This record gives sequence, C-alpha cells and structure tokens, in this order.
Amino acid sequence: MPAAKREYGYYVLPILHGDRLVGRIEPVFDRKEKVLRVQGLWWQPGEKPVDLEEPLASLGAFLGAERIER
Repeated sequence: MPAAKREYGYYVLPILHGDRLVGRIEPVFDRKEKVLRVQGLWWQPGEKPVDLEEPLASLGAFLGAERIER
C-alpha cells in the first residue's frame, strides 16, 4: 500500500498484553549499522502503554543489533 494511504507504518507488529491488543510498533533493523530503531509506535485508545524494554532487547538480540534506538 502506498505510504500516503497507510494508517500505520510499512511493517507493523502488534503489541499484546495478555490476550489484548494494546498497541502497534514498527521496528526497523539497520543491518549496516546494527541498530534496531523504533520507527513508529501507536497505542490503542484507552490502553496504558506497557514497558517495551525487554521485548525490544530480545528482538535486538535475535537480529544481532548492537544498540536500540527508541
């Protein structure tokens, strides 16, 4: 879908808390710089933001990121 028609980013993952969708995140891994960046972050209306430090660290380790930028 063209960028102008997207409600969220290009590659967006759900953020689940238990069995509830609480938000969406667009992580982007720069392979050259080995950096995991959070390109976009959207919380569902009425949902409190959850701590993403551990899940991002886990994703970063899986991808081989040397650092994470939020």
